[in-house]
Amino acid sequence: MKTGEKIRLIREIKQISAKQMADDLDMSLSGYHKIERGDVKLTTEKLETIAGVLGVEAKDLLDSVNLVYNFHEGAVSHNSGYGYHVHALPEELKGLYEDKIKLLEEQVQMLKEKIKGLEKGD
Repeated sequence: MKTGEKIRLIREIKQISAKQMADDLDMSLSGYHKIERGDVKLTTEKLETIAGVLGVEAKDLLDSVNLVYNFHEGAVSHNSGYGYHVHALPEELKGLYEDKIKLLEEQVQMLKEKIKGLEKGD
């Protein structure tokens, strides 16, 4: 997972808006979105600042560090190989992820049906 993707994932898990991140980092929202998309290279100083806002260690945001997230009984934990951290996952966020998963499963099923129709020549 790329650094920008990790930043976005952790931000969403911690229920921090992109606007709040941009404000905390004293930058524009569009500039912050460039970070999450990986459109800009981060300095060590900026990476450490972002990590501080997210409450994680800067090394956990690097491309070379694989984070493993486990969702279990309302908590999210991650293991970066440097230690094991557990954070409470709010029920509201858990519900949002479950709803998103259900929506994606429905979309996959719809696309499978469309493919079958195309294969039959409908």
